[in-house]
Amino acid sequence: MTRRRNLLLRAARGVGAAIGTVTGRGEDATYVVSYRGYGTPGEVFVSGRVLRGQPIGPAAEQDPWWRNLANTYRRMESDEIPGARVCIRVGGTAREAVSGDEGYFRSWVAPAEPLSHERLWHPVELELVGEQEPLSTTTTHVLIPAPTARYGIISDLDDTVIRTDATNMLRMLRG
Repeated sequence: MTRRRNLLLRAARGVGAAIGTVTGRGEDATYVVSYRGYGTPGEVFVSGRVLRGQPIGPAAEQDPWWRNLANTYRRMESDEIPGARVCIRVGGTAREAVSGDEGYFRSWVAPAEPLSHERLWHPVELELVGEQEPLSTTTTHVLIPAPTARYGIISDLDDTVIRTDATNMLRMLRG
């Protein structure tokens, strides 16, 4: 069993190295992956992740299967940046958040100018600050529900409702 396991691990490393070559992995760009947020006119929740490498765009219908496979691998084998400072700008307020060990950051921000119910989604600017080169800026959005909304459901389905084994590549591939 140990011999077979070692053989599988070596094969997985070889595939990873080949995919890394195809995808251009190893480049040192630092960037912010933003997640959609939510809140009220007076306070919003913003989150994201700071990573190193090349940003991965969404899959397109015309993408070949090997590109989707390579991008899936790159998403799972990300290079997280702990301790990165991210400036969050929304509604006339700027606030700084710091990424944790896995590169994630999150913060509640109280806009100086309350956000309007006139729009459902409001833009939030995220910018890496400090010594990271090149600096990265991205825009995400926060949802401000109408005052008539009685309740809302906010959920992350991966491994909460649907078992995906997203954190274990071998288990996920076995399916």
